[in-house]
Amino acid sequence: MKKLTALLAATLLIISGYAKSFTIEDTATTQDTPDSKCNPPSAQSLFEEDTDTIFAWIDFKNHLAGNTYHYVWRNSLDANIKTRSYPARTYDSNGCSFTPFDISLIEKNEDNMLYVDFYYNNNTVPEETMAIEIDFDGPFDISKTDIPDFDQSILDDKISYPDYYLTAYYCGPSAASNWLKYFDEQGYNFVDDSLSSSNSVRQQFSIIKTLGEDKYMKTQSSKESGTGFSSFIRGIDQYVTSHGHKIKKLEYYGWRLVNNQTYRRANIIPDPNIIREKFGENTAIWLSLGWYEKDSSSNTYERKSGHYVTVAGFGHNGTESDSDYLILHDSSKRSKTTTNEYVQFTQLPADAEMIKGCGNICNEFTHHGSSISFGDLYQITGDIAINTGSGANTAIIDGIYILQLEETDEAPETDVSITISDVTETDDKQGSLQKFRIDVKNSGPDTAVDTEINLDVSLGSELTVMFAEDENRVQCKTQNSKAVCNIYRIDNDTDYAPNKTISLYAYVVPSQAGTLTIDVSASSYNFDPDTNNNQTSLSKTINGTPFCQEFSDTVSNHEVNNRVYSETAAGWWWFPGTTTYYITGSQENLGTNANLQVTLKEQPQGYFSKGSCNQENAPTLSISSTSVAAKKIDISGTANDNENNIDSIHALIESQDGFLIDLECVGTTNWNCEAADLPENEYTATLFAVDKTGLVSEINSSVKIDFTINGSAQHNPQINSHNLNITNDSIIISGT
Repeated sequence: MKKLTALLAATLLIISGYAKSFTIEDTATTQDTPDSKCNPPSAQSLFEEDTDTIFAWIDFKNHLAGNTYHYVWRNSLDANIKTRSYPARTYDSNGCSFTPFDISLIEKNEDNMLYVDFYYNNNTVPEETMAIEIDFDGPFDISKTDIPDFDQSILDDKISYPDYYLTAYYCGPSAASNWLKYFDEQGYNFVDDSLSSSNSVRQQFSIIKTLGEDKYMKTQSSKESGTGFSSFIRGIDQYVTSHGHKIKKLEYYGWRLVNNQTYRRANIIPDPNIIREKFGENTAIWLSLGWYEKDSSSNTYERKSGHYVTVAGFGHNGTESDSDYLILHDSSKRSKTTTNEYVQFTQLPADAEMIKGCGNICNEFTHHGSSISFGDLYQITGDIAINTGSGANTAIIDGIYILQLEETDEAPETDVSITISDVTETDDKQGSLQKFRIDVKNSGPDTAVDTEINLDVSLGSELTVMFAEDENRVQCKTQNSKAVCNIYRIDNDTDYAPNKTISLYAYVVPSQAGTLTIDVSASSYNFDPDTNNNQTSLSKTINGTPFCQEFSDTVSNHEVNNRVYSETAAGWWWFPGTTTYYITGSQENLGTNANLQVTLKEQPQGYFSKGSCNQENAPTLSISSTSVAAKKIDISGTANDNENNIDSIHALIESQDGFLIDLECVGTTNWNCEAADLPENEYTATLFAVDKTGLVSEINSSVKIDFTINGSAQHNPQINSHNLNITNDSIIISGT
């Protein structure tokens, strides 16, 4: 249980020989995914049990242009636990940085202090140091709320799911399978390897079906039986050990008897507060609930039936921390949701009684030899779906089951296997902008990883911009012909789950016609670029096509290469008919001579016409004025083309963090671009013109604008002066 309270104190060091420039303005710690626009996160002081990674956010100003810099995170023992390096900026700027790091390294501090030092270039003395005091003592854990929540309704639908039919009384195996399926994903091998990983339902069903067998839980398909108390815990024991894993602890807290006393605890009251102490790594917890009917006029309860649910977290009500809450996964078809049920637990009244009518269960409670009273038990309310069909109106915790596994050598670390499956040229072109798709497949486990993708484009081509379909998850930096993209993938993020392919896109402006060689490399690491877990690379040569190509050949050879097609008129038995040749695209008539030598040009791709390519010049573009106000930039300028065929003007506006706007401007020879409602950030706007032949104006520093959006303060209206005149029953007020 962790409560991470960050008390931030920025300490300014006096450095002789250095002019003070860099200043840490603000800091925050969070577990939320970094904002691609680098907005301040919602600062957290509480972090879940067994959190692997947190993010530290730093806001700074007065960065000196032309300086490379890096952060060094260290603990009280001066052990370096994270280094993040950044390239030099070309201009003075403010900015921010998200740094992810392993929380376990902070826990090793002797005095719970964490430090971050900022360095320019390769200086040995930091420009500034920030100190954070950490206090671990937390009341909630929601780190496992993404474990499976099997939909038990398919087990009772023989018509729609005949292959999964087991009846509705398999709540015990279903609840158990949620944790066992999760452990399998962590490397514990609880699923038959022959089952395809793409069918998660089939995999979990195999666990449920096996658990229900006589060897394990001996689940009976009847309302009176289902899964017994002893059978549930025995089944867990047998299933785990039969799969070759060791159990560190297997405990039962409850008033009902279990046959094997090894599982029982001395404190048999199923107190949900125990969960705070027991919830942790490699630990699974389940509840056995009793459905009771409470008499409306007294504190008497009659037990009607029971149910098993999975505990997925505690101490949170879905909105904020609350120590009286549990987070459950209820697999029953009564469940109102297939995700998290937030339930509040409260102790029954001291005079609560279990009344007769429950047969041996009542005898069990009365004669098990303990001083426990029925009023010691806890009921739960909230999202729980009570089995009202049995006549019940109250859910009471009958028992708590706790399993803790020994760590397994087979359980993978948070490594990730990255493969670059393909690099292809797409059909999506804009003039001479060629768009390439880079498919990066994550084959690793479903854990938090940081993947760095590097893209090199040869032949002097300039990488204009690189981005992904989900901009909020990919941050890219571009410089010359290289791009570096950081892909953040957080636990159970379906967009970047195992075996998912992430498609990144690159727009490239070729410096010459012909071929382009795309070199892509990927490195993956668990938020520590100094310890790469996996590296892969792919080099692919793509044949780019000039925007006007000439082909000189006979008409018949042109037809073979699909530049020409033919039509044959109907003839007679003594005359086969006349074949006439036409150009593909322009449909110009080339006559009937198949051996005629003809020069054709292809412009644009796939469109042919008679003649040669003209040596046209690319258009030129110049910027006349730039205005930045509030959250808006306005850019105007002119463009020129010798052939007077300018098609469009474009502005690519990219933030420091990879946020991209592709804006088509208004006008051609005289143009204007306006981008409004920009988030606060540092931006670079790149302007270029495209003519109707596909040629693009030169992209250089003269058509790039660096600017910063700081937002604008909202000012209340102000009265400067006023006059008050009272005449009889009239009041006249005037002023400015």
